[in-house]
Amino acid sequence: MRSYRHLSFDERLFIDRMHQQGKSLRLIARALKRSHTSIAREIKRNSDWKKGYVHSIAQTRMRGRKCLTRHTLFKDQDLQNFVIDRLKHKWSPDVIAAYLKQSHPKRSISRETIYRFIYDTDYGRKAKLYKLLTRRHKRRIPYGKRKRRGSAIPDRTSIHKRPDHANKRLRIGHWEGDLILNKGGNIAVMIERKSRYIIAVKNKTKRSDEVIKALSARLKPLPDKLKQSISFDQGTEFTNHQTLQKEHGIQTYFCDPYSPWQKGAVENANGILRRWIPKKADITELEQEKLDQMIDIINNTPRACLGYKTPNKLFSAYLN
Repeated sequence: MRSYRHLSFDERLFIDRMHQQGKSLRLIARALKRSHTSIAREIKRNSDWKKGYVHSIAQTRMRGRKCLTRHTLFKDQDLQNFVIDRLKHKWSPDVIAAYLKQSHPKRSISRETIYRFIYDTDYGRKAKLYKLLTRRHKRRIPYGKRKRRGSAIPDRTSIHKRPDHANKRLRIGHWEGDLILNKGGNIAVMIERKSRYIIAVKNKTKRSDEVIKALSARLKPLPDKLKQSISFDQGTEFTNHQTLQKEHGIQTYFCDPYSPWQKGAVENANGILRRWIPKKADITELEQEKLDQMIDIINNTPRACLGYKTPNKLFSAYLN
């Protein structure tokens, strides 16, 4: 059985011209090798009450109906409002879809439906909903190459020597650390690999003594079992890593040059924090208290990799 094929833009243009010349529907249909009922339905559905049948208006209406049919969120206004509200609260489409599946199974939608709503609909594009996503890409594109950095670190231990139980996230207390730079300062970020619990501290400069001192102060209240190791890249801000070993007994490991994927957890944490603090943001006036509030919200947001539990819940369980 031959499947139905929608009219193309060129066919609508042809119908427009022939219709204005007063040609019959059957003549137009024979020229296009279409059913005359398809032509009649096309003209009836897409004629403007003032201008009559205009090919450009017909094409626009067709696209509008296609969006309404394809996207579930246009059929349920309350569900659409909920999705947009959660996006504004920094929830990812994956988390929203999982929450709906668990809490409202009869109204559940896939994350792909949400992404298509954001990128493929006129409403999503005009509202610039992509700006509510983690990466804020205007188009759905794969990750691009990052500008990478590297430097010589004294007495460093290769990440390839990190124990297997740390690599596989079998035990608590293994961290990854990194630095994100902004105008007016930087933010040192640490994430615990198993629970995905994040700690962040603002610094005025990227001098190693300042950065390491700030990280050390944040690690100090934690019990020894939660301070097993921490992995860095080869940035100069981590030159004084021996301080962490001396003060906390924490083993430090370093990634290979130009290999940020070897500390993927903290790279992901950086991306999440960037939703709150974009690269172009000036953080001169950002207080640590405000930063802590952001991190608290992030740590209390369900994560897919944790079975949609929160990092705070898991970390607190280990802490207690």
